[in-house]
Amino acid sequence: MKIAGLSKPVGAPGTLRVLGALLSYPDAERRAWLPEMAQVLRREKAVPAGRLAELDTLIDKLHGADPFDVEAEYVQLFDRGRGTSLHLFEHVHGDSRDRGPAMIDLAQTYERVGLLLAPGELPDYLPAVLEFVSTQPPREAKAFLGEMAHILNAIFGALQKRGSPYASVLGALLELAGEKAQGVAPPAEEPLDETWAEPPVFGGCSTEGQARPGDPQPIQMIRRNPHAGVAVSTAGPPQGANNAPVGGSVAAPAASVGVQS
Repeated sequence: MKIAGLSKPVGAPGTLRVLGALLSYPDAERRAWLPEMAQVLRREKAVPAGRLAELDTLIDKLHGADPFDVEAEYVQLFDRGRGTSLHLFEHVHGDSRDRGPAMIDLAQTYERVGLLLAPGELPDYLPAVLEFVSTQPPREAKAFLGEMAHILNAIFGALQKRGSPYASVLGALLELAGEKAQGVAPPAEEPLDETWAEPPVFGGCSTEGQARPGDPQPIQMIRRNPHAGVAVSTAGPPQGANNAPVGGSVAAPAASVGVQS
């Protein structure tokens, strides 16, 4: 849905850079620039007065709160939940193979305008994306923001659900794109510690091919190929959930099972 009065192109590169900076990790250097950020927002007058008041509240909090608390809250909010992730392709591609090529394409787009990423920074990181958008002509900048609107609304809704003042930054971006900030209800998500947990190496139970201590141990019966002199399995090696062979099995001729005198 378009917002009346916000259909003009985005001619506010400073505002875009400030919004990106507000979404970046709030280290001491960045917090030192907060007063100047507030001045840029007022000078360009690109966001509505009500949204500007919300951004002022966020800036005051970042500037006046205990630095340790501010940094810890940022990590907890943006680095420990998929719904609030600032890596845009997390919301589009997840962990699929499409994410890698999309990253490469976006990084090459940055390079064509002379924008180089900081060491360790991924191209789909929203503050980096906004830095790029700020270099574009007004109409192109607005169109780029509009293409991201569905992702921005998803993050906006997740931040609203958590009662975070950072939601005002996403709201401002949506309004710069000429869209209405209307957060969609985020899907229920597991804690990140669980979604990123490493699975047990062998599945961990007999129902997945590995017996518990004391359970009967399965024996794979094979026959020997008399012509090639190698063992040939009649059933194939045991496989895990991804059909990959599970290590640890030892082939033996069927006739040799048991103890020989």
